[in-house]
Amino acid sequence: MLQGDRNIRDEKHFGIINGLITTGVNYRDLGSLSSLYAPPYASSDFLLEVRLFGEKVPTTQYDWRPAEVRQKGQVSGISLSAAFCLAHDVRGGLLELTVHNRTSATK
Repeated sequence: MLQGDRNIRDEKHFGIINGLITTGVNYRDLGSLSSLYAPPYASSDFLLEVRLFGEKVPTTQYDWRPAEVRQKGQVSGISLSAAFCLAHDVRGGLLELTVHNRTSATK
């Protein structure tokens, strides 16, 4: 495991792999993924961005494993955690988002 505060890689060189598929992870924004490569298929223009209230959620903490990235962040009083992992022996992955309203207001 690599903790995000020890990462020296630029975002464009950061990603995860499971042997069948690779995806870029935009670690500065929670839940953002770019490019999918699953030979012989490739989608270099793929982009997934998670937004709350029209804003990308800045990542405050993350850790990396070869096939998984876990992130935490918050925006507008809402805290989020995200886990993205690539499934074993298939060309696919799972993005799990947990949203917690830390304010007394209904949102």
